[in-house]
Amino acid sequence: MKKIVVIGGGNGSSVLLKGLKNYDVGLTSITNVTDSGGNTGKIKYDMNVLPVGDARRCLAALSGNEKLAELFEYRFEEGELAGYVVGNVFLAAAAKATGSLSSSIREAEKFLNAKGRVVPATLDWAELCAEFKDGRVIEKEHNISMQKGRIKRVFLKPEAGANPEALESIKNADLIIIAMGNLYASVLPNLLVRGMAEAIRKSGAKKLYVCNLLTTGNTENYTVSDHLRLLQDKVGKIDYLIVNSSMPEKEAGILKEKKQVPVQDDSEIIKETKVLKGALLKDGIAETKKSDTVTNRSLLIHDPEKLAKMVMETIK
Repeated sequence: MKKIVVIGGGNGSSVLLKGLKNYDVGLTSITNVTDSGGNTGKIKYDMNVLPVGDARRCLAALSGNEKLAELFEYRFEEGELAGYVVGNVFLAAAAKATGSLSSSIREAEKFLNAKGRVVPATLDWAELCAEFKDGRVIEKEHNISMQKGRIKRVFLKPEAGANPEALESIKNADLIIIAMGNLYASVLPNLLVRGMAEAIRKSGAKKLYVCNLLTTGNTENYTVSDHLRLLQDKVGKIDYLIVNSSMPEKEAGILKEKKQVPVQDDSEIIKETKVLKGALLKDGIAETKKSDTVTNRSLLIHDPEKLAKMVMETIK
């Protein structure tokens, strides 16, 4: 059985996992734990536990029981619990009861009959920070995501060490996928954890990156090659790059209104990475809710089945 490791945040990774769980592969999702906003942030600071939101999304995506997954993702819309997500409360409570987020996740995997494992990138408490090209230094992920302007670098404060489980998964992987998602706030934080990028560089696994569909917030005007270059600066050569080749016409007005622009495809200038292209969009605009606190979330998403099919072509 081939072993696949998916590295990213909650939204992008969960889409990949929904498709990949239908194949006979060993799945591990390494998730970001630097969230600080919304319901996840409130639980983080009120209960003094590592952020659980990204892990929750990945666990729900891997669930072998769709009804339980829906329950795990249920968000209260009114009353004193408005904004709270059932899975977030479950994971935070279990972390308190068992003494660690890892143990909490293991219990959730059993509850959901998960078709894979979820592993935090680090078990250390660290906040994401960003230095912008204009000299500003912004702390905490939700504050960074609200800012305009180009980012010079992101870093963790204090430094954090890699979770041994994450390093072991990377060591044993046949394919390592860097998932689509908020590049600076969700994807790169995993690679900033001490030992993580080096482990990926040293791994004998094939490396694959699924490029984002849209540029939002801090990646405004980034091209496909810009995304790839930023990641390769961290982890070395990436063997495969997946790029969506179609954009919807009828939703163009909504995207323009929300200032969400398709990533410019300049993949023809990429030489050493094999570029795979296909019509990978899920139909329509992504659903948002009143309680959704993420204001710059991508309005287009990949189709899990189409994306998984293309990924599996790289490990035949």
